[in-house]
Amino acid sequence: MHLNRHSLQQIDAAYIQSLEPEALRRLSVQLLADLKEAWDRLNQGPENSSRPPSSRAPWERTGGGSASADDAADDALMPAPADVQPVDVQPTDPSPKRKPGKQPGAPGFGRTQGLHAHEEQAHYPLGCAGCGQPLTGAAAGAYTGFQAVDLRLGEPGQPGLTLWGVDPRSYEVACGCGHRTRAVAAQGAVDPLLAGIELSEWRLVGPALAGLIVALALRFRLSRARIQAFLGEGLEATLSIGTIHQTIHEASAVVAPAEAERIEAVLASDLLHADDTSGPEHGQPLWLWVFHALTVTLYYVAGRGREWVDNVLDGLSGWLMSDGWIAYRHYPRRLRCWAHLLRKARGLAQSCDRDARRFGQQVLSTLETRMAAVYAAREGHPPSIYPLNTPRR
Repeated sequence: MHLNRHSLQQIDAAYIQSLEPEALRRLSVQLLADLKEAWDRLNQGPENSSRPPSSRAPWERTGGGSASADDAADDALMPAPADVQPVDVQPTDPSPKRKPGKQPGAPGFGRTQGLHAHEEQAHYPLGCAGCGQPLTGAAAGAYTGFQAVDLRLGEPGQPGLTLWGVDPRSYEVACGCGHRTRAVAAQGAVDPLLAGIELSEWRLVGPALAGLIVALALRFRLSRARIQAFLGEGLEATLSIGTIHQTIHEASAVVAPAEAERIEAVLASDLLHADDTSGPEHGQPLWLWVFHALTVTLYYVAGRGREWVDNVLDGLSGWLMSDGWIAYRHYPRRLRCWAHLLRKARGLAQSCDRDARRFGQQVLSTLETRMAAVYAAREGHPPSIYPLNTPRR
């Protein structure tokens, strides 16, 4: 039983002087055990535990001290003592914060770049909305239209990318029944979870240009501002950052149905690697989850908890390679990440407790010996040149 904060606040020099020898020895043993445990916790770092590099103090960091998914903590966080009550901090400014972006009533800005149209696309209604009879393009009149910009790939003798302007036109056709039917832009279905995203044929950015924007953002990791500069300088296409941002989100909604196929491939894999790292967004504690199989990698941004992990990995039949976080430990076919085992063994080898230190040294020596045998096998040497009880130096 550890001494909690309430008990420590009552122990002072006068209380220690008043104890009988037997009680004083008992208290000393308890204080020594707590002191050793506290020292072991203070000695933990990224090199001998599962703490990420971001847990270092700012003056101890090198290279910016940023954490990655490979450095995610593998154990549950230590809960706060039971006698520590949370403090309810009231905001100093009760007034609502100003929302980002254009404010209601602010003057808008229209497009200033004139797009040269290389072709016109005509859209006619297929059937009468009144009587249902098929329609032809005869006696049709254009009633609305918009401009779109796309890319054209070069020919074998003239490679490159060309900015390609398109003028889609929607037509109105009169039927013999007297009803006039208009062609309308097609609408796409969007997952209800993707709030604020709409898929419509009525849009400025064409499919080829949208693909380039997505590649620049995801494959080449360019910011919205750098994508804007690249398109303006390289293709002479003036797009707002809002349009670029909207294009990326619309593309994510288009490929959302492919997520189910990725999940099936992840669950059917023989060996699945799982890891997570914290990444708060707008003050909310969120985590980036990575599930990596042989042919596919699945990313999630969500909360943290065993229930969420069970929902994702429901149906997994292969082996799960993970760190030692408690949410993974109930899987029967689980492999422990070797890097985390080495850190744990190194931390035990540096412990103040004699038995823990001896056990950590034995585990560390065994792991290093096995690693030496694996490296020797990869290099084509017989594993027997490294005895099982002799670590490789």
